[in-house]
Amino acid sequence: MVINNELSRKSGKGKGTILIVDDIPENLRILNSILSENGYHVRPALNGQLALNSAQVDIPDMVLMDIKMPGMDGYETCAHLKDDERTKEVPVIFVSALQDVTDKVKCFKLGAVDYITKPFEIREILARVENQMTILNLQRELKARNKELEKTVKIREEVENIICHDLKGPLSPILSYPRMIRKKGPLTDKQSQYLRKIDLAGHKLLGIITLTNDLFKMEKGIYNFEPEPINLVTVIDTIVSEFSHIADQKDLSIQVLMNGQVIKEREQFTIYGHELLSYTMFYNLIKNAIEASVNGQKVTISLDLNDSLQISIHNEKPVPEDIRDSFFEKYTTSNKKNGTGLGTYSAKLAAETQGGTIEMKTSEKKGTTISISFPK
Repeated sequence: MVINNELSRKSGKGKGTILIVDDIPENLRILNSILSENGYHVRPALNGQLALNSAQVDIPDMVLMDIKMPGMDGYETCAHLKDDERTKEVPVIFVSALQDVTDKVKCFKLGAVDYITKPFEIREILARVENQMTILNLQRELKARNKELEKTVKIREEVENIICHDLKGPLSPILSYPRMIRKKGPLTDKQSQYLRKIDLAGHKLLGIITLTNDLFKMEKGIYNFEPEPINLVTVIDTIVSEFSHIADQKDLSIQVLMNGQVIKEREQFTIYGHELLSYTMFYNLIKNAIEASVNGQKVTISLDLNDSLQISIHNEKPVPEDIRDSFFEKYTTSNKKNGTGLGTYSAKLAAETQGGTIEMKTSEKKGTTISISFPK
């Protein structure tokens, strides 16, 4: 039997390719005529097996299919289409004389997107086909945009990696020259102070560069964590020293305690982690506490040995209500000029990467406490 498909061949694929499946030639002729005249390329099939063969050779945009057919019925044909990786995303619309709700429910459970009851109206057929074709085109557009976005993200990550790598070259003399100058000596107290600031700034910049790469690896779950003993007393003392000028300007008191007592020189509070990760984590958290504080207030850093190793950073100001629920999420910031919203997010990643946990408690009366716990 030859079915007139001349119009669809002349018009190419037009608005899309539709595979129509029905064991009654007259139904195929009517559907072919309706759809072809409205700009669709139509491929007919007289049974389920022929439909599967046709779909596998050239994947259609949509399938219109009867249910009751000899041999492989519409249900089985639909099931095969949905089981095949090549055709599982192709929308299937059933066109059937069966009007029982059970039949319709079964069709949708098999993955059909719509159900048209025979005898059908031409306008209904076209409206439902065009509706599903619109949805299909929007889905394809979204997938294409997602692929472009993935490419953009990949390019950005590659550029960031190149920048981080290239920045380490010029940074090398900044890190090495202060040590060389000290060896040459003698230096005045002022000169020693300047060198120390250069040294600290260089190591801080190196930490930022390294953390940029580390954050990406931690997000992807590919960070190579090799724990080593770290004395947090030294790490926190270094950070507090860096912020001493800001504390002086705001008349802030920064107190470091161990088990409730003022910390003594050369005391040890050891965790097993990564020194650079720990430095960056506590740098961001202490910086936030200092910036949130107003003149004359106090920032308290507590190191406590209980069932776990716990470090708490407390300031007297509450966290703004609009960011409390998203405090550790990426890009969360509130009324903070030049803030990236990455400080607490990176702190959470760093804590969890090192096997710890982090939490925030805040209230108008008690202020804000960030607590990080590490296993002993």
